[in-house]
Amino acid sequence: MFNKILSFGLLLCISPILFISMLLIIIFDKSNPILLQERIGKDMKPFNIIKLQTKKNNNITKLGFYLRKFSIDEIPQFINVILGNMNIIGPRPLVPTDYININFNKRTIILPGITGYHQIYGKSNDPYGKLEFDMYYINNKSFKLDLCIFFQTIINTLIGKKLHY
Repeated sequence: MFNKILSFGLLLCISPILFISMLLIIIFDKSNPILLQERIGKDMKPFNIIKLQTKKNNNITKLGFYLRKFSIDEIPQFINVILGNMNIIGPRPLVPTDYININFNKRTIILPGITGYHQIYGKSNDPYGKLEFDMYYINNKSFKLDLCIFFQTIINTLIGKKLHY
């Protein structure tokens, strides 16, 4: 419930940024500002993650570059938290094809998150590295660790440091 209340409050506070970003996507990229992508959630249940559209014809747009740099494209995921598909903090939800060659099932024992341990402390997007960081988080989950991840995410987002997704 805490995640849902916090997400609603954060979404309300940053809704002007979201609205302006959506409007800019419509004007400059001439595309639907909302992107739905199938991801795998808790207990391997698929769901649609909500993001801002940052690509056109499989290329990142100029506007999309800045939306990604400051993680603005991730803001709609607070709706996923309110819907109960995600938490604010947890392993990032993977696309279904990521599960074909590597057994990531262990990382789905908790809800996925908008940000997580790997996004802050990981060094690469290597699938095995992600799994190692995600399992560390799952095995050491605590309020203190969540606070560290939450505040480091805010700092990284404000300075435009790219998080590992």
